[in-house]
Amino acid sequence: MLEILVLFVGKNIINKFYKSLSLIQIIMLLSIIFSFTVNANDVTSITATAGNTVTTTNSPVLIDSNMGFTLRTGATLDSIKFVIQNGVSGDALQQDGGNTLCTYNSSTYTLSCNTSTIQSDADAIRALVRSITFTTTSTNYFTRDISIGLGSAVPGPNGNFYEVSSNESNYAGALSQSANNSYLGLTGYLATITTQEENDFVNEKLDGRFWIALSDRTTEGTWKWDAGPESGTTFATGNGGSYQPTVTGFRGFASGEPNDYSTGEDCTELRAPEGNWNDMPCSTSFFYVTEYGDGSGNTAGSLTSLIQTSKSVEVIAPVTISFNANGGSGSMSNQLVANNTASTLSANLFTRTGHSFSSWNTASDGSGTSYTNEDSVTLTSNVTIYAQWTLTSYNVEFNPNNGVGSLSNQSITFGSSALLTANNESITRTGYTFAGWNTQADGNGTSYADGASFTMNVEGDELFAQWSEVNYTITYDANGGSV
Repeated sequence: MLEILVLFVGKNIINKFYKSLSLIQIIMLLSIIFSFTVNANDVTSITATAGNTVTTTNSPVLIDSNMGFTLRTGATLDSIKFVIQNGVSGDALQQDGGNTLCTYNSSTYTLSCNTSTIQSDADAIRALVRSITFTTTSTNYFTRDISIGLGSAVPGPNGNFYEVSSNESNYAGALSQSANNSYLGLTGYLATITTQEENDFVNEKLDGRFWIALSDRTTEGTWKWDAGPESGTTFATGNGGSYQPTVTGFRGFASGEPNDYSTGEDCTELRAPEGNWNDMPCSTSFFYVTEYGDGSGNTAGSLTSLIQTSKSVEVIAPVTISFNANGGSGSMSNQLVANNTASTLSANLFTRTGHSFSSWNTASDGSGTSYTNEDSVTLTSNVTIYAQWTLTSYNVEFNPNNGVGSLSNQSITFGSSALLTANNESITRTGYTFAGWNTQADGNGTSYADGASFTMNVEGDELFAQWSEVNYTITYDANGGSV
């Protein structure tokens, strides 16, 4: 497409302006067009892959091992937040292998990752977002929705981002300071909370008293938004018993509020963790919440959709795998895996003397379904799998025990018997006769005759040659003399 554009534009320029433009001017113009076309896609963005990730209780899983990330040329990124929007007690997010750049808040279900040390390294940031795992100890089986946002603000359920101030201010100051805040190209405004879902989300992330952009400063009893896309629109009318919100099912204010108490209360605070609103004098100093975006996911030329993405993790009831040693020894904990989902079996920890582990089987005698060690399995019901064992052959080693020569090691299957290899003077010792074998060099162990039957009851054995000293008789011949 780019080549066609360049050729088309170049051809028309040359045809129309050949006499008025030099070749160098034409080349410069084409370079500008080329640069603009290429840089139009040079943006910072994060994109989750399609489909749900599936897991179960006590089974950590990468939320998205192929999550896409790009970093605009020359740009830096100092933080990323992962938020479980509908988290429950027991849910957790962390880096695979342990948090080195990230910190998890179990109260807000938020994993905050400080990327300042890798802020300009797109590959390192991409590796980080792909390494985030979800795990839960909860038995609440439903899909968790995880929002991922680039930068310091927290991504919300409506596609917007929220950031709590580090300082307190009166209402006018909060309006002004929020409007001066920016976040990855988005201009901020003092938060406008228009739904119960949004209110619950913001409240869950806070603890204290915070300004939001609602007041009746202009007309007493007419509560209007003072910022954001809703600026100038009426949220509610009346005070006390006459209070009436315009949004069905969303009151916002606590019961009996707003009440314009005492010297006049014209501005709105959100009280957390109560999650309701109260009118206060506008001169009061509170922290405040800055909001970025318009909730459409398409703010500022789709910037919000570029810097925020989401991934769902489906938590389903587990299948229990029980491991039976089947004649072996040791112990293995039951393994919980997701129902009807490919999972990797725990590595075998059982041992059995004289045997090597060969596989697992759903029947103790090996007649059922077989699985290799750490095999991938897809199960729909609880199952017990039995270790399968193969007899191992071990060597008998023949030690000359001060003799010379050698006999090759003899292999005998564990638990079985065989005749020992006959010496046949393969091993000899000058001045001695071969007297059999013994499990100890000094002959104080178990003795075996040459070629005797040997039962392999240990995992290998060494036999030592035994020697009997030869006595020689010296006969003297007088050879004509006398004694």
